[in-house]
Amino acid sequence: MVAQYVGLDVSLELTSICVVDEEGRRVLATKAASDPDAIADALREAAGEFVRVGLEAGPLRYARKLVTLDQAAA
Repeated sequence: MVAQYVGLDVSLELTSICVVDEEGRRVLATKAASDPDAIADALREAAGEFVRVGLEAGPLRYARKLVTLDQAAA
């Protein structure tokens, strides 16, 4: 599997998702509802090995349950 890096920008309604490979090439750029299952579904499209996840959530970071990498890979 190709190593991939995930960036999540969480807001109340939507989460912007960006996945890049180890060369910095964009693999996926999309938005999903700010819901763990919706985020996991969106990440399945990337079909890689997520080695690092960056989260920008402002005050929402304390209120949201994050998707585990195992859930996204399932």
